[in-house]
Amino acid sequence: MDANSNNNKPELLRGIKSYFYKCCPEFIEIGNITRFIEISTALHNGLYLYEHIIKEAGYYELGEDVIKSTLCDLIVALRFGDTNNTEQKESAICLFNNLNLKATCDLFSNELMQRFFYKINNEGQIEYFQKFVGFKPFCSLLKQGIISQQECLDQVTHPTGWYNITESELRDKNPWSNLAPSYIGYKLYDTTKTFALQEDLQMIEAYNTSKKNPRHHYHLEIPAEPWQGNPLTAKTIILSLNPGWEEDCNKRFALSLPIGGVSEDIFKEKRNSLLFNAYGFMPYNDNVREAFSKLGADYWKNKLETLRNEVPEKDDIDFYRNFALIQYCAYTSEKYGGGFKDNKLLPSQLYTKEVIRYIAYNRPDVKFVILRAENKWEELLDADVWFTIRPRTIIAKWPIQQLMNKSNLGEDNFESLVNIIKESK
Repeated sequence: MDANSNNNKPELLRGIKSYFYKCCPEFIEIGNITRFIEISTALHNGLYLYEHIIKEAGYYELGEDVIKSTLCDLIVALRFGDTNNTEQKESAICLFNNLNLKATCDLFSNELMQRFFYKINNEGQIEYFQKFVGFKPFCSLLKQGIISQQECLDQVTHPTGWYNITESELRDKNPWSNLAPSYIGYKLYDTTKTFALQEDLQMIEAYNTSKKNPRHHYHLEIPAEPWQGNPLTAKTIILSLNPGWEEDCNKRFALSLPIGGVSEDIFKEKRNSLLFNAYGFMPYNDNVREAFSKLGADYWKNKLETLRNEVPEKDDIDFYRNFALIQYCAYTSEKYGGGFKDNKLLPSQLYTKEVIRYIAYNRPDVKFVILRAENKWEELLDADVWFTIRPRTIIAKWPIQQLMNKSNLGEDNFESLVNIIKESK
């Protein structure tokens, strides 16, 4: 199959009977391998399966249960291959009885992308590979009382690693709540403080010691920022790499701020961000917002300016509350110096994964924008989370520039962000 043959359109090559109606000749004719190849290609190109099925089902007069039953069979075929054992039959029944059509479509899409994938070889041809992601047989374990009914259900419906996290659990697990009390005072540059999670500190210190180039060192004398704004309420979330360091801003301007007043308010804003209590991307007060932005060299104010000009009817508060920024690494450096020893992740990065997992599954209206380090975000996030957010993620064309304009994001994507702002209340 030629790499350019599908023209990168998110379409299925055949009618949905060929894929999701097991009682018709068209379904039997093509077989599962062809079925998986064609569906996975469409998914890779951006097809949202549930939406497509709902659109087509009425035309073909197919009932939802008929489609769902076939999808359940396809899921277990992905897991078990060509076997036909009790475990496979029980799995299909369990899926059918416990998931609605949307959940079944999403699970099938998720598992297909993880278990059946393609690569383009040197000749430009697509080569498909299937991997069997196994899991322990549950029937005998359930009968012996080793696992509960709920554990059995979780194993069958999400064997590839899916798990749910609630907002209350997310807040309870927040490690930054331990650092938030230190975000107080009047010195936003303070060498007597260490603005780092205790759990992260050893790895960061070892990292700084190992880096000969001081531009790669993380600055712990200024507040860490795992995110800016409130990721739990924002409608557009920018995924970036790590906060940048500029001595004129992060040090000299920070030390020039008068004692009390604005400095205290900026600390409060950063503290509220750590605790998911910030109102928006920028502080509410005009004077505080200006100083807050200058600490960051007006970087994000400038990056968002093109979008800002598209909605002059919105005031700054209404504009900025649509956005939040999440950093791959929370600590500031002049230049990103690579990962940590043995490719280990900071405990704070593991928590960032949890934050995005929550948003992925509980805020389907959120649009993600990746301006830098797409490969790092894909590596960081669990496969099911990456698959879930990818259809609503905008990838910048020129990551170094981090421009939020039509040229870098694409005209349609840019307009979608403008519409989100215009429709916000």
